[in-house]
Amino acid sequence: KWAVVLFLILLIWAIKNFLNSEVLSIYSYGRSLRFKGQVFLLGVLFAYLYSWFLTSAAYTNLNRKQLARWCSVCGLMLLVSCIVLSDKLIPAFSGFNAFKMEAWFGLFACLLIILTIFAEETLFGRLMRLKLLRAVGIVSFSFYLIHPKVIFFTKKMFVIFLLN
Repeated sequence: KWAVVLFLILLIWAIKNFLNSEVLSIYSYGRSLRFKGQVFLLGVLFAYLYSWFLTSAAYTNLNRKQLARWCSVCGLMLLVSCIVLSDKLIPAFSGFNAFKMEAWFGLFACLLIILTIFAEETLFGRLMRLKLLRAVGIVSFSFYLIHPKVIFFTKKMFVIFLLN
């Protein structure tokens, strides 16, 4: 199991450092979008570690209520931190650019998912399981995939109907 973890970490590092936009890229609106294979593999690594943890003796011996409370507190703190840092709510952090720290925010998102799973029926667990949040989560990736086409279509319709 450690060999798989080490292999995934090395693969993530190699993709991050050697497979850049000059090697593999997607072009849209005159800009090159960087390849994000390392983000996908980070998710694979977390899923692998999670399944490994669930089958371990350490998990069966844990106090589940204590774990849920701890995950709830950490999850709420992490969620508030991400919101504060990305929305520049505190003037001291106004120079902080969340878009330049996308790898860290990806890691924070993975941690939020894990903390949500273990938080069970705590305040944080119930907050993250709200139907509205789940609905947004279900459709958001689809919107992300189709938004360039929607923008293109909207611009075409604008030109056809309003400028002619």
